[in-house]
Amino acid sequence: MQRKKYFHHLIGILFCCATFSSCLDDNEPETVYPTLGTVNADGKDIIIESDSYGPLVPVNPGFITSTQTDSTGQRIMAVFQYAGETAEKTSNSTSVELIRVNKVLTKKANDLRQAGTEDIYGNAPIQITASSISQKHLNIQYEYYGSTNISHRISLVLNADTRLDENGLLQVEFRHNNEGDTYTERLWGIVSYTLESIPDYKESECKGFKIVYNSGANKRAEWIVKTNSQGTQTEENPSRFIASCCF
Repeated sequence: MQRKKYFHHLIGILFCCATFSSCLDDNEPETVYPTLGTVNADGKDIIIESDSYGPLVPVNPGFITSTQTDSTGQRIMAVFQYAGETAEKTSNSTSVELIRVNKVLTKKANDLRQAGTEDIYGNAPIQITASSISQKHLNIQYEYYGSTNISHRISLVLNADTRLDENGLLQVEFRHNNEGDTYTERLWGIVSYTLESIPDYKESECKGFKIVYNSGANKRAEWIVKTNSQGTQTEENPSRFIASCCF
């Protein structure tokens, strides 16, 4: 499998595995580890606060700067191997060698309940394929149809229905504005929304999110993601694409 094709489909083919046999060239390691994480560049070293493996200190931080992800708070998808046979641990962090780094769209939620807020978020079809709640983010993996030369707006919207239900789930809307783009090819992406931008989210009370969105087949599809578990769709609109490596 060619390198570009391999990584383009990385999310869809790993099926939540922690390790996998590499399809890259012979010069790259056979065992690597994928994770979502948040960059912390405030200190002497760049640290990745990973969702799956704790704090990671890359021995090759040039990967972070070269992909323009070296700002504190930026979410990334990283693929790494441990540095050496026994990873060096310093101050509860682990030294790693980065193999790949991709920038993850990192945003705040948009609150339509605030006076003067215009609804510009669209309602074009979009398919959620995986989700998770990490320490500071709601993470959503998605697919949609469009072209690569037009930027689409991907938003998490709070409205009058955003409140805890009887199951402790907070209802939000996942919205897609295709900006007039044509449906030429299927694309995918990952977005992380900061939990601090969702005023209704209280960790001690909220057990997860009920995400309402237009899947194309169902204009009011629902995706449930609970704390410490991978998200799933309701039985009324099952997804064909739930596989993911990093959630």
